Amino acid sequence: MSKVIDTHAHLGECCVFGLYSTEEEMIRRMDECGVDATIVQPYPGAKDYVKRHDEIAALCAKYPGRFFGLASLSPTPVEININAKSNVA
Repeated sequence: MSKVIDTHAHLGECCVFGLYSTEEEMIRRMDECGVDATIVQPYPGAKDYVKRHDEIAALCAKYPGRFFGLASLSPTPVEININAKSNVA
């Protein structure tokens, strides 16, 4: 049987469009749409990339096989990119 995988989802706040996606909303939407697994990353322009990546890692650990994290680096804040290795496992 084939699985439905959402290959582009975001967790947390979106500073560009004023959106905010929670863990609960993601699970509800996945269940409503018959999505088996989701690849999730922070929204572009997240205020705290390190915190958001940590939340995504916790989400993946809490729901193994249901969520998969994708590292997302901002091309602008240099200090975030310097610490990129700590966000990628």
